[in-house]
Amino acid sequence: MNNNTPNEPLKETRTRDEIHEDLSGQTKLVTDQGLTADSYSVSDPWINSNRLTEEEEEELSGILVEYDMKKEEIVPGMRAFQRKVSFRKNLIYTAVLAVLTVLYFQAVIKKPDYTIGMVLGGLCLLVILMIWYMPVRHINNTVKAVEMDHMTYRLEISEVGFLILEDSGKYLVRFSTPTVSVIELPVCFTVCVSREKVFIIPKRCIRPEDMDEIRRRMQQGLGDRYVVQEK
Repeated sequence: MNNNTPNEPLKETRTRDEIHEDLSGQTKLVTDQGLTADSYSVSDPWINSNRLTEEEEEELSGILVEYDMKKEEIVPGMRAFQRKVSFRKNLIYTAVLAVLTVLYFQAVIKKPDYTIGMVLGGLCLLVILMIWYMPVRHINNTVKAVEMDHMTYRLEISEVGFLILEDSGKYLVRFSTPTVSVIELPVCFTVCVSREKVFIIPKRCIRPEDMDEIRRRMQQGLGDRYVVQEK
């Protein structure tokens, strides 16, 4: 038996974020905005997002930020991103290869004519060098590419996430997505939207009157996935 009166509206029990998630179309966004991880680390060159309807675009409009990037922002921003997504992995690889190197060279000391051991030990050292050199090279190449393009990027920060502005419309990357996090640095916000894509938003491009509100929205939406680093 229905206890509701005929004219009584049903009470909405879902959160605003859940309502928008039901309404919006899930899509994998491939965008020219943002920076990518090292080419050998990239597996999925897209961002999980929601394509907003016209009604949602009006309701979810956020604080607009138009920005470009300079070397002094890209370098610390990319370093913070790399430390988050690949530092631990690289450290493990280095430890394993270092052990193998020691074992091979110990074998060579005991048996000087063990040529294969010397070659394999040398290869392990070379791989260790490449593990730590390639991220540095990638940052340098990224800086050169950005400085050559002279592009201006646009996004909005809403109450529920980042709005990526594309010619085809707005795409919402939600704060509630587990892979989304922010590292606040002295010169920029490093917005990690996946292990493959990062947005570096320079603080100089944010209006002073918007800074506190943008910071509040990200802190509130991300919780412990919002981290402040002094260096």
